[in-house]
Amino acid sequence: MSTVSLTLDEIFNLAKKTLVANGCNDETASILSELIKNAERDGSLSHGLFRLPAYVSGLKSGKINGKGAPEVKRISPSVIKVEGNNCLAPVVLNKGFPELAKAAKDNNDGGPPSGGEFILAINPDKTSGTNWQKHAEEFFEKMKSMGEVRLPGERRHKNRMDTGPRNINKELVNKIKSLS
Repeated sequence: MSTVSLTLDEIFNLAKKTLVANGCNDETASILSELIKNAERDGSLSHGLFRLPAYVSGLKSGKINGKGAPEVKRISPSVIKVEGNNCLAPVVLNKGFPELAKAAKDNNDGGPPSGGEFILAINPDKTSGTNWQKHAEEFFEKMKSMGEVRLPGERRHKNRMDTGPRNINKELVNKIKSLS
Protein backbone atom coordinates (compact mmCIF):
# COMPACT_ATOMS: atom_id res chain seq x y z
CA MET A 1 0.00 0.00 0.00
CA SER A 2 1.36 3.37 -1.01
CA THR A 3 1.04 6.15 1.59
CA VAL A 4 1.34 9.91 1.75
CA SER A 5 2.55 11.80 4.83
CA LEU A 6 0.06 14.37 6.18
CA THR A 7 0.36 16.52 9.29
CA LEU A 8 -2.58 16.64 11.66
CA ASP A 9 -3.37 20.16 10.40
CA GLU A 10 -3.33 18.91 6.80
CA ILE A 11 -5.72 16.10 7.75
CA PHE A 12 -8.07 18.63 9.40
CA ASN A 13 -7.89 21.01 6.42
CA LEU A 14 -8.46 18.25 3.85
CA ALA A 15 -11.50 16.99 5.74
CA LYS A 16 -12.95 20.48 6.29
CA LYS A 17 -12.45 21.54 2.66
CA THR A 18 -14.18 18.36 1.49
CA LEU A 19 -17.09 18.68 3.92
CA VAL A 20 -17.72 22.36 3.11
CA ALA A 21 -17.54 21.61 -0.63
CA ASN A 22 -20.23 18.98 -0.17
CA GLY A 23 -22.77 20.95 1.84
CA CYS A 24 -21.63 21.31 5.44
CA ASN A 25 -21.68 24.67 7.16
CA ASP A 26 -18.48 25.82 8.85
CA GLU A 27 -19.49 24.66 12.35
CA THR A 28 -20.49 21.15 11.27
CA ALA A 29 -17.40 20.81 9.05
CA SER A 30 -15.16 21.92 11.93
CA ILE A 31 -16.70 19.46 14.42
CA LEU A 32 -16.39 16.54 11.99
CA SER A 33 -12.90 17.53 10.83
CA GLU A 34 -11.67 17.72 14.42
CA LEU A 35 -13.10 14.23 15.02
CA ILE A 36 -11.44 12.88 11.86
CA LYS A 37 -8.10 14.52 12.74
CA ASN A 38 -8.23 13.13 16.29
CA ALA A 39 -9.11 9.64 15.06
CA GLU A 40 -6.10 9.67 12.72
CA ARG A 41 -3.92 11.02 15.55
CA ASP A 42 -5.11 8.28 17.90
CA GLY A 43 -4.64 5.49 15.36
CA SER A 44 -8.40 4.82 15.12
CA LEU A 45 -8.25 4.72 11.34
CA SER A 46 -11.77 3.40 10.83
CA HIS A 47 -13.07 6.63 12.38
CA GLY A 48 -10.73 8.97 10.51
CA LEU A 49 -10.37 9.89 6.84
CA PHE A 50 -11.74 6.45 5.97
CA ARG A 51 -15.23 7.72 6.91
CA LEU A 52 -15.09 10.90 4.86
CA PRO A 53 -16.30 9.41 1.54
CA ALA A 54 -19.33 7.92 3.36
CA TYR A 55 -20.07 11.31 4.95
CA VAL A 56 -19.94 12.91 1.49
CA SER A 57 -22.25 10.24 0.09
CA GLY A 58 -24.76 10.91 2.87
CA LEU A 59 -24.55 14.66 2.32
CA LYS A 60 -25.10 14.29 -1.43
CA SER A 61 -28.07 11.96 -0.95
CA GLY A 62 -29.70 14.25 1.60
CA LYS A 63 -29.63 11.65 4.38
CA ILE A 64 -27.20 13.84 6.32
CA ASN A 65 -28.02 17.48 7.01
CA GLY A 66 -24.71 19.30 6.87
CA LYS A 67 -26.30 22.59 7.83
CA GLY A 68 -28.64 21.31 10.52
CA ALA A 69 -28.64 22.42 14.11
CA PRO A 70 -29.35 19.92 16.87
CA GLU A 71 -31.89 21.13 19.43
CA VAL A 72 -31.13 20.57 23.12
CA LYS A 73 -34.19 20.31 25.38
CA ARG A 74 -34.00 20.02 29.15
CA ILE A 75 -36.76 17.56 30.05
CA SER A 76 -36.11 17.73 33.80
CA PRO A 77 -33.24 18.83 36.02
CA SER A 78 -31.27 15.68 35.17
CA VAL A 79 -32.64 14.56 31.79
CA ILE A 80 -31.89 16.17 28.45
CA LYS A 81 -33.07 15.27 24.97
CA VAL A 82 -31.20 16.26 21.83
CA GLU A 83 -33.11 16.27 18.54
CA GLY A 84 -30.51 15.49 15.88
CA ASN A 85 -32.34 16.98 12.88
CA ASN A 86 -30.46 14.58 10.56
CA CYS A 87 -27.05 15.77 11.68
CA LEU A 88 -24.29 13.22 12.19
CA ALA A 89 -23.94 11.85 15.72
CA PRO A 90 -20.67 13.70 16.51
CA VAL A 91 -22.41 17.03 15.86
CA VAL A 92 -25.36 16.03 18.05
CA LEU A 93 -23.06 14.84 20.83
CA ASN A 94 -21.01 18.04 20.60
CA LYS A 95 -24.16 20.03 21.37
CA GLY A 96 -25.56 17.62 23.96
CA PHE A 97 -22.55 16.76 26.12
CA PRO A 98 -22.18 20.19 27.78
CA GLU A 99 -25.83 20.07 28.88
CA LEU A 100 -25.46 16.44 29.93
CA ALA A 101 -22.51 17.35 32.14
CA LYS A 102 -24.62 20.04 33.83
CA ALA A 103 -27.51 17.60 34.29
CA ALA A 104 -25.22 14.96 35.82
CA LYS A 105 -24.34 17.36 38.62
CA ASP A 106 -28.01 17.77 39.55
CA ASN A 107 -29.16 14.18 40.05
CA ASN A 108 -32.55 14.75 41.67
CA ASP A 109 -34.84 13.54 38.89
CA GLY A 110 -34.86 11.04 36.02
CA GLY A 111 -36.84 8.95 33.58
CA PRO A 112 -36.49 6.55 30.67
CA PRO A 113 -35.77 7.89 27.17
CA SER A 114 -38.46 7.76 24.49
CA GLY A 115 -36.03 6.40 21.91
CA GLY A 116 -32.75 7.26 20.24
CA GLU A 117 -29.36 7.12 21.88
CA PHE A 118 -29.23 6.88 25.65
CA ILE A 119 -26.22 8.21 27.50
CA LEU A 120 -25.96 8.06 31.26
CA ALA A 121 -23.64 10.47 33.03
CA ILE A 122 -22.99 10.08 36.71
CA ASN A 123 -21.06 12.55 38.80
CA PRO A 124 -18.57 10.22 40.56
CA ASP A 125 -18.49 12.47 43.62
CA LYS A 126 -22.13 11.50 44.27
CA THR A 127 -21.49 7.74 44.16
CA SER A 128 -17.88 7.35 45.27
CA GLY A 129 -16.99 10.44 47.25
CA THR A 130 -14.24 12.86 46.41
CA ASN A 131 -11.48 10.23 46.43
CA TRP A 132 -12.72 8.30 43.39
CA GLN A 133 -9.91 9.34 41.03
CA LYS A 134 -7.17 8.15 43.39
CA HIS A 135 -9.02 4.87 43.91
CA ALA A 136 -9.49 4.37 40.14
CA GLU A 137 -5.83 5.11 39.37
CA GLU A 138 -4.67 2.61 42.02
CA PHE A 139 -7.07 -0.01 40.63
CA PHE A 140 -5.81 0.52 37.05
CA GLU A 141 -2.18 0.24 38.17
CA LYS A 142 -2.96 -3.09 39.87
CA MET A 143 -4.62 -4.33 36.68
CA LYS A 144 -1.68 -3.30 34.50
CA SER A 145 0.79 -5.04 36.82
CA MET A 146 -0.85 -8.40 35.98
CA GLY A 147 1.23 -8.87 32.84
CA GLU A 148 -0.58 -8.86 29.51
CA VAL A 149 -3.38 -6.57 30.68
CA ARG A 150 -3.93 -3.38 28.70
CA LEU A 151 -6.52 -0.77 29.57
CA PRO A 152 -9.05 0.16 26.89
CA GLY A 153 -7.87 3.28 25.09
CA GLU A 154 -4.28 2.94 26.31
CA ARG A 155 -2.89 2.69 22.77
CA ARG A 156 -4.92 5.74 21.68
CA HIS A 157 -3.62 7.75 24.60
CA LYS A 158 -0.03 6.82 23.72
CA ASN A 159 -0.63 7.79 20.07
CA ARG A 160 -1.90 11.21 21.19
CA MET A 161 1.57 12.05 22.46
CA ASP A 162 2.91 11.84 18.90
CA THR A 163 1.86 15.02 17.08
CA GLY A 164 3.94 14.30 13.98
CA PRO A 165 2.68 13.49 10.48
CA ARG A 166 0.66 10.36 9.79
CA ASN A 167 1.07 7.98 6.86
CA ILE A 168 -2.27 7.88 5.07
CA ASN A 169 -3.34 5.54 2.28
CA LYS A 170 -2.52 7.50 -0.91
CA GLU A 171 -5.50 6.07 -2.81
CA LEU A 172 -7.84 7.25 -0.04
CA VAL A 173 -6.31 10.75 -0.03
CA ASN A 174 -6.70 10.99 -3.81
CA LYS A 175 -10.32 9.84 -3.59
CA ILE A 176 -11.05 12.47 -0.93
CA LYS A 177 -9.35 15.21 -2.97
CA SER A 178 -11.55 14.28 -5.94
CA LEU A 179 -14.65 14.85 -3.77
CA SER A 180 -13.87 18.50 -3.12
